Amino acid sequence: MGKQDAGGGNGVANKENRDPGVAQVGGSKANTGFELLFGEIFVETSSGDLGLQVKDGPLLRCHTPALARIPGFLSQLRSKLKPLPLHIEKAPRNTLIWLRKKGLRRIAEQIQFASFAEDRYTRGTDVVERGGWTTCDPLSGTRGGFQRKDNLRLAERYEISEDIERTVELLRFVYLDQIEFMSMKPDTDEGKKKLLGQMVDMLFLANRFAVDQLFARLMRWFPTHCRTTCGDGAFCDAYYKIQYYWQYSVEEPLFRNLMKTTLVGMGCVRTNFQLLSWDERWTGLPMGFLQLLLDHDDLAITSEAEILVLIERWNANRDKEAEEVYDICCCYRQSADNIEALVFFLSNLGLLETQTGKKDEEGEKKKKKKEENVNREDAIKAGQIAKLFQVLPRRNQKPLRGRFEKEKRKRREAAIAAAKAEEGGSPSAASPSAASPGTAASPEASIAGGADAADDLAAALASVEQTNQAVDVEVDDEDLDAFMVIRKDSDSGKFVAGGRGLGFTVQAGETMTQIVSIRDPGQYRIRVAMSQKLANLWIPAHTCFVGLVYNDACFCGYQVQASDFLGIYELRCMTSVSAKPEKPVFLTGSGTKVDFDLDLCVDMKLVNGIVGCKFQVMANSISLTMDEIQVSSKCMKEGGLRFQIVPMGLDHKEQMDVRLTWIMGNGNLRPAP
Repeated sequence: MGKQDAGGGNGVANKENRDPGVAQVGGSKANTGFELLFGEIFVETSSGDLGLQVKDGPLLRCHTPALARIPGFLSQLRSKLKPLPLHIEKAPRNTLIWLRKKGLRRIAEQIQFASFAEDRYTRGTDVVERGGWTTCDPLSGTRGGFQRKDNLRLAERYEISEDIERTVELLRFVYLDQIEFMSMKPDTDEGKKKLLGQMVDMLFLANRFAVDQLFARLMRWFPTHCRTTCGDGAFCDAYYKIQYYWQYSVEEPLFRNLMKTTLVGMGCVRTNFQLLSWDERWTGLPMGFLQLLLDHDDLAITSEAEILVLIERWNANRDKEAEEVYDICCCYRQSADNIEALVFFLSNLGLLETQTGKKDEEGEKKKKKKEENVNREDAIKAGQIAKLFQVLPRRNQKPLRGRFEKEKRKRREAAIAAAKAEEGGSPSAASPSAASPGTAASPEASIAGGADAADDLAAALASVEQTNQAVDVEVDDEDLDAFMVIRKDSDSGKFVAGGRGLGFTVQAGETMTQIVSIRDPGQYRIRVAMSQKLANLWIPAHTCFVGLVYNDACFCGYQVQASDFLGIYELRCMTSVSAKPEKPVFLTGSGTKVDFDLDLCVDMKLVNGIVGCKFQVMANSISLTMDEIQVSSKCMKEGGLRFQIVPMGLDHKEQMDVRLTWIMGNGNLRPAP
């Protein structure tokens, strides 16, 4: 009996929901009041008194009391839409059939109930029940006649040029306080792109008609659900479209502030600004907006050095004025430890004199007379810093950002305490050395073989693998970003460290390895220039591995070699887990020289202890190829990552010149703990 009552109850409820007399859209709320009126806007016999005529589309009969629920919405409709005559043309468009022809099946299925009110068999009239006169003849006319009331006559009628689907969703929000776009999760790329376009246009529509609640809800959707629902590419498109719209179209102060806060908040997320900064539209961001983003306290950067990376990408085309670069460099928060990086950055751009002027030289001469121990390089550096403070509009002395600033301060304090302890007679600690995979006090060398031809894949892979042997070297502060040459001693069979620096002329059996490994998250980029000055053209048998090494015998990088075309070079990805190099990408150089940038992005550690890394080759600030690797946090702590360069295919009399330049990230390097 109970089951029968329950079934009867459900049947009554379902019957009420399916009753064609209660006009409602499937899936919508139908409680009381205005929620019941939403379905009537599609019906020809609707009680609505305000008509929204979609351009080249159907007529939507809306209700003035329902539209007045949103403050200011009704007045915006009346002021921004084109008024139309109240007279309705004969043979009105069949809404259901029109929607199906336009491919809007989702809305067509929801208003299926409206077909019961449509007369498909009689001749079309102006309205369903045409108003007129009951007694009227040619002689007396309408004198003394009785006029019938037109119950379906509209009080107002306007033309709306917006898309019918977005118009329906706007009215759905007004009536039901919801839009179905937010609940959609498309699977195809085309569906994701279409959904994103609809959401962006809905945002513009909410701004046009001053629907505050809808605008605020959409601005909450973009930071939280846009990227996960529509993908990375769609997220970039939405961000730059909204930013452009905010820059040039939004006039309402409240909307501008909300949109600015949301855009800056989205850009402060680390994964977001990494994605946005690699987009080609990053260079077109206006300086004012970029200042808001780069100077924000919540910008998720590992150190202030990343600010210079973002500025360099913004000025990749070198089309910004010097004053604009100076202004944007004020977002770089300066301290005594990082001011030299800003000087180096502006000097590379040619916006800061690399040498002091005559007045500075005269001051140096006077200073040398008083203090004989003053170094000229220090004087030049002091002159550059003085020049820097002259060209910058202001000094940014806000607290430094980055989660590793506290760790650096702790390490600095520990080093000072250790130095004081040594002065007091405590046992001296072991000299700091560059840690290597599997060791904590000394770097691990790499096999520098590879004397065989570059076509011999086995020899190429063997030349890159690391060994368990170590070369003990001491690391000074000035060598933190340096490389060293490692060669195998033919007599002892051990690996011996050679010269240090950033420029080498290597021979067969020599390898260039970074002295101090990379352990902290951040952006690291070096510029590699390889040439063969003793040859008229690049020797085809000569190849070179440039990449990363980590753990005991793991590597990821690219094999560089000349192609069949003069001045064109091949880059093939090589990893320790692949059987052979991948398909090549091509890079333009000259007959005997090629240069490019190696860019490494180390992400934050995940909860499972995995550290993601993106490794790519760039030329003219354009990414040619990119690969992703994952390492454990233990690997980063004990050995870290190292840049390594391994020439291959050299004969015993042949040479290869390699010049390295740090573009960014060398300020994050630190010796092994």
